[in-house]
Amino acid sequence: MTLYQLALYVGEGGAFESAFPLSWEMFLRTIENSSLPDRIRLTAYALRTQLKIDRGEYQTAIGMANDVLSRRIISDDLWLYYQTRKIFASVGIGDSAGL
Repeated sequence: MTLYQLALYVGEGGAFESAFPLSWEMFLRTIENSSLPDRIRLTAYALRTQLKIDRGEYQTAIGMANDVLSRRIISDDLWLYYQTRKIFASVGIGDSAGL
């Protein structure tokens, strides 16, 4: 099961959210701070960034996106993902002037 599938079931708002022993955000943070492969840790960070947008925490989501985008080497997929998260968050706060 991937983290994306797990999110559907036990993530915030998931069908079985209350069955998970800790909050979805804490679970994602635990993965981010683990020694798991980078691919898994980056996926957890991406899901947590989306969680911030879902909660309306747009400035935090923009900061998280900027954190990844400031890295010297990221994949094209990550670059595109975080650019779109910044757009969604900017629209969420009503700032469409810079788009």
